[in-house]
This record gives sequence, C-alpha cells and structure tokens, in this order.
Amino acid sequence: ELRERLDAIGRLMREVMEAETGVEAVVALLRYLAEAGRYVGEEDVERVVKALPRGGEIMATVAQKWLEKGVQQGELRAWREGILALLEVRLQPDRTWIERIAHQLEQIQDVARLQALHLTAAQVATPEEFETQLQQEGK
Repeated sequence: ELRERLDAIGRLMREVMEAETGVEAVVALLRYLAEAGRYVGEEDVERVVKALPRGGEIMATVAQKWLEKGVQQGELRAWREGILALLEVRLQPDRTWIERIAHQLEQIQDVARLQALHLTAAQVATPEEFETQLQQEGK
C-alpha cells in the first residue's frame, strides 16, 4: 500500500516542512493519519491528541480542519452529482458511460473545474463531446 500512498506522503512532508510551529506539524500528521489510515479513526486520533501537551489546542485545530474538509468534500460531491444528473437527463447515455465519467469526476478536486464542467454538460450535444471536453480540460 505504500506505493499507493506516496503522493499523499509527499504532500504531508511538504505540509510539515512549511509548518511554522510544531503544533501545525502535529496537526498535519494527525490529519494525514485520520484520512489515510484505513484502521485509524477520529477516535484514535483524539485519544493520541489528548495525551499530548497542548492537546486541547491541537484537537480544536484538527476538528476545524476536519470540518473544513467535510464542507469542501460536500461541495465537490454536489457539483459531481449535478454534472452527472445533467448529463443523464440531457444526453441519456448508457450506464457504463456514466460510471466511467463518474470515476473521472471523482479524480477532480477543484470546485472551479467542476463548475466549468457543469456548464459544459449543459452545452454539449453528445456524450462524446462532453468526454472530449473533459479530457481537454484535464490537460
């Protein structure tokens, strides 16, 4: 699983290196563990944090980050679902195509890009045209 996590580990290392304080570095590490670890949950992170000096401060920061991430993930999910619904209603593509596009949309973590794709979905005439636009915007 390490190979699959290398990009996330690289982002974590960058975040830790850019942290101005030790608390920020610890928060980055804890957030990574909670997000990346299949067997590590929020309760586990909370237990570890409470044992640290300044644990309350750290936990408040971690909780705020989780909240922000949850809001962001909800917004991304809403845009993805909107694109797919629009494509289904307008173009009536087959289920296999929708599933393939849904997978590609899952890879997009930028709300502005999803908003642009929503407009594209409202304007294209065929599923192939949308897919071409999706590929072009991804470059």
